[in-house]
Amino acid sequence: MVQPATFNPLASPQWHRVADWRPRLSDDATVNRLWLRGERWHVLRARGGTACRLNAAAYEVAGRLDGRRTLQQLWTLLEHQAVEHRRDDPPSQDDIVAVVTQLQQHGLLAFDAPAADRSPALTPLQIDGPSSRADTPPRANSLLAWRLPLWDPHRLLTAWAPLGRALFSPTGAVLWGLLFMALLAGLVLHGAALKAHAHTWITTPRYLLLAALVYPLIKAWHELAHGLAVQRWGGEVREAGITLMLLMPIPYVDASAAHCFTRARQRALVSAAGILAELALAALGLWAWRLSPPGLLQDLGFVVWFTAGVSTLLFNANPLQRLDGYHVMTDALGLPNLALRSRQWWGQRLRRWLAAQPGSVSDDLTETPGEPPWLIAYAPLAWIFQLALWTGLTWWIGSVSAPLGALVGLLAAWQFLMAPALRGMRLAWHSVLFAGSGQAATPRYRAAALLALPLLALLLPWPDARVAQGVVWAPDQALVRPEVDGFVQTVHRTDGSEVRQGDLIITLDNPRLRAEREQAQARLAQAEQNQFGHMGLDNAKAGQAGDEVERLGERLAHLDEQQAHLEVRAQRAGRVVLPQAQDLGGRYLKRGDLLGHVMPPGERTVYRLAVPEQDMQDLAQPLQRIAVQSADLSQAPQTAVLLRDGGGAGLQLPSPALSREMGGDITTDPADTSHLKALRPVVLVDVQSVKASSQDPPLGARVWVRFDQGWSPPVAQLWRWLRHRIGERFSPSR
Repeated sequence: MVQPATFNPLASPQWHRVADWRPRLSDDATVNRLWLRGERWHVLRARGGTACRLNAAAYEVAGRLDGRRTLQQLWTLLEHQAVEHRRDDPPSQDDIVAVVTQLQQHGLLAFDAPAADRSPALTPLQIDGPSSRADTPPRANSLLAWRLPLWDPHRLLTAWAPLGRALFSPTGAVLWGLLFMALLAGLVLHGAALKAHAHTWITTPRYLLLAALVYPLIKAWHELAHGLAVQRWGGEVREAGITLMLLMPIPYVDASAAHCFTRARQRALVSAAGILAELALAALGLWAWRLSPPGLLQDLGFVVWFTAGVSTLLFNANPLQRLDGYHVMTDALGLPNLALRSRQWWGQRLRRWLAAQPGSVSDDLTETPGEPPWLIAYAPLAWIFQLALWTGLTWWIGSVSAPLGALVGLLAAWQFLMAPALRGMRLAWHSVLFAGSGQAATPRYRAAALLALPLLALLLPWPDARVAQGVVWAPDQALVRPEVDGFVQTVHRTDGSEVRQGDLIITLDNPRLRAEREQAQARLAQAEQNQFGHMGLDNAKAGQAGDEVERLGERLAHLDEQQAHLEVRAQRAGRVVLPQAQDLGGRYLKRGDLLGHVMPPGERTVYRLAVPEQDMQDLAQPLQRIAVQSADLSQAPQTAVLLRDGGGAGLQLPSPALSREMGGDITTDPADTSHLKALRPVVLVDVQSVKASSQDPPLGARVWVRFDQGWSPPVAQLWRWLRHRIGERFSPSR
């Protein structure tokens, strides 16, 4: 009877592809040793190649690659040594494959005989091998960036070595400090002007073109700083080229020689060199913008400041991206290869949970004191940031070009959502496939749960609601506002007093209107006298005088009507709400200025919303409940009913309180100082509270309105939200 194969936690499904290899370290490979957090690391680098950093366990494998032993023989040897020395952490086959793979990728291996396949799709466990310390992605090309090596900059950097020594010296530090202080002073003194200028001009075709032309030059200066920093402390830069980031050419240099520097301060300064260089450019650009007359130089100064300052601090200096800020942090804190090791930490825990294995020491990453919190937190935070960053970038690009925005969105969705999901599914499948026979049931259950729970979470119904902002509104007959301009002469009612329909509330005085009426009355009297004098003598002139009398009579009647409107009266009975009654005396009011309103006893409050046109179809569906709550959340939600909508889309907002500039969520035309003209069409919707309340917010106050649409799967909700947002953002012509 054939016995079932037992589960070997050290075995690898890729081992049969590499077991007969006889690799050896390249003849020109150099080794440097350094200490990080009490652990010895080995930095291997081949001439003209990139550096690869190994911990002691990984170097125990790499140091025995002599071209005579096969990998199978090497693994057996390491297992026997672990048994002899009574160690419980022999390397697994995956560990050996990972070391060999990474050494080969960095050009550190040679083969005396050709191998059939030298590209196992595995990643190292304890290897730090970013190919560049510049603000470029790792050497492996991704869907969002392709790296193209072009030339060897060693001779150029050697010729410019005096410049590097001057920049990275005490004198250079003082000069950079002065520029940085000038940058901070400019931001403090002119921050509001910079914000207003960016809001008006940053998305115009002129500025976008200038940014596209200037950005590669700024990055060339950035990469030159990295190269000079490496040269300053005895390293060599042997590769330079361009990275096509979203088809935009961005220069890069391979500064991986900094891995060989034994002092963490030097490695951190190499990583920070590009950031420091761009901040210096940002200071020069800011003051060039401020001191130059309007024209090309001023526009260039602003673009340089924005690109070299804002974008550098938000992206390149951000440690959640594997750019300069990440390398500065990892070198300063002694956290080598934090991003890769954090992902591996989570992958190991997931594999262990799927396989229902308690794990062993060989499964764990080598964690020095203080590292576990970083390993736990970094990968999730970096993924969330990258997802948010590319989502925002997709919306912005889509607002400029819908096809390009859709392409970037699809690439980002694959890179940060679909590809990780497929890797998780593959991990679950392998955990079940290679589980031991005695433990196969538990991994299958856990793998099924891993796959089923997200699907259930996406497909099962969840609460479905939409939240919009509105303002407290009132019918036209309830509003207290003058029909003509004038000065407040008398306030007859106070806030909270009761009135009947027609009661006088405010009396206005308009001397100009009074003078126009007296003048019109005098001209009417003269015209009547002329008409009487010509009657029977000159019928033509009498007729002309009669027409003048009729015209002046209509003018006088209109002025009498205007004078009557100087008395502001209540259009219905109720309680007067005049929040500023004590301050109205002598104030000049324009026609239509809202002073207050009259609320009858038991009147239910009306709220007016401005809903984006593409979201109106959601409100056309049956609604289960509408709830209204004040913007400061100081009162309990009130049930409301939908009254009506405006019947069509328009650009006029009911109140500036709904505009983004005044705290709302609707973007208005920057040229409209009253903040009432929306950039995209909106539909006005009215809802009314079911019950009257004495604690309703004042007229014009901002409120939140929640439209409860029942239950629907999150997939449907997400698709609806994406469809609406794409329709809103990917329509630059609207």
